[in-house]
Amino acid sequence: MFNYMYFAFLLCFQLFVCGESQPSVVLTMLCRDEAVNLIANLPLWLPFIDKFVFVIDDRSTDNSVEVIEHALGKAKKEYKLISNNFTGFGAARTLGLTAAWESFPTSTHVMISDPDWVPIVHTINLNELDDHADVFRFTMFDAQRDGNNNKRAMDWIVRNRPGNAMKYHLHEVLSIGKYSVKLIGWQVRE
Repeated sequence: MFNYMYFAFLLCFQLFVCGESQPSVVLTMLCRDEAVNLIANLPLWLPFIDKFVFVIDDRSTDNSVEVIEHALGKAKKEYKLISNNFTGFGAARTLGLTAAWESFPTSTHVMISDPDWVPIVHTINLNELDDHADVFRFTMFDAQRDGNNNKRAMDWIVRNRPGNAMKYHLHEVLSIGKYSVKLIGWQVRE
């Protein structure tokens, strides 16, 4: 029992006295008629994500906003809803990144996501997010289109700071200049 208490004391000392604390993550999502995906997947993110930014496509016709308000209000999570006149994926993602910084500047990281993404919960470790890199690369398992479970590396977790942006080039990519990358064990499936 003494060893356990000593270990707990050392851990608390390191975390609180030395100033190291767990990262605070903002999750950004683009939403157009995503109520079904939000109902299924948003609760899975709640244990790991502190704050949310939703860029709502003004062409959306379902009850996505009500689903968000209900789920995050019940979980007592902070969030920002932004109506967007969609002009492209890069611009919409940049709008989400800008809102993450402006609305939640004390959050340490931003994850760019989609409502149909499902976190593989046992792989999510917030302690992998630190201040030693600009971008944190995780693994995405794409939807099985050809019977294979395709995977790709995603550079869609960034340090929360002004000027984060994305552009569209066959797919959305970061547009933040040269950046350092840390490979993390997070896994997500589409």
